[in-house]
Amino acid sequence: LEWDPPGEHACGVTGVAGIDLLVEDLTAAAAVYEQGLGLHPGRGERWPDARSLHYRVAGFSIGVHQPSGPGPLASQLERRGPGPVLLALPSADAVRTIRTLGRNRVRYRESATGIDIDPEAAAGTRLRIVPG
Repeated sequence: LEWDPPGEHACGVTGVAGIDLLVEDLTAAAAVYEQGLGLHPGRGERWPDARSLHYRVAGFSIGVHQPSGPGPLASQLERRGPGPVLLALPSADAVRTIRTLGRNRVRYRESATGIDIDPEAAAGTRLRIVPG
């Protein structure tokens, strides 16, 4: 992006740590990642109301989630179709990140896994700032 070049960001984000994807068929997705790409499932955050697999590629995490029943994930899958559901961005300084978000009036919620930006404040995108 020309108006927001790579480099130092006010909130301390340094890159992209991972992505979480919604899929309709976890078994078919696993075949792509495991047989097609040669990845092996590992540990990752458990999502309520979803069957999940987690992969790592050179420090980048990929979470693949299939809703296990009715709920917010199933509604989002029905509304938007398969694809990205959350982008994880690393920051080495959570205090700086929180100060910057507050100063810019960006709504967020702290959780055990990071700082979740209100999707309404991020054009509908679910962003999570994670330690990094």
